[in-house]
Amino acid sequence: MPFFLLLSFNSLTLFNLFSPLYLLFQHGPLSHWLKDAGAELIILPQRPRLSRPLSVWRTHQTIQNIISEKKIHLVHSTMAYGALFASLAAKIA
Repeated sequence: MPFFLLLSFNSLTLFNLFSPLYLLFQHGPLSHWLKDAGAELIILPQRPRLSRPLSVWRTHQTIQNIISEKKIHLVHSTMAYGALFASLAAKIA
């Protein structure tokens, strides 16, 4: 399951430099594990389909808004599908 790890700087201490925020396309084992671990987690409202340009645009806008609103400084993504959306949104935001 592709996911994004969004990190914003936390100025409290040097050793606690980042506050991770996980962004997932859908619910699944990883989302349950992250919730149980107490991680900050956002599930996207719809899964994008490359064959549907409007869903791609909405997903891109959603990710870009999250990056801006949460003041994200670093984006890490897994898998090609996640990297496609994360890289586009991070470059523009």
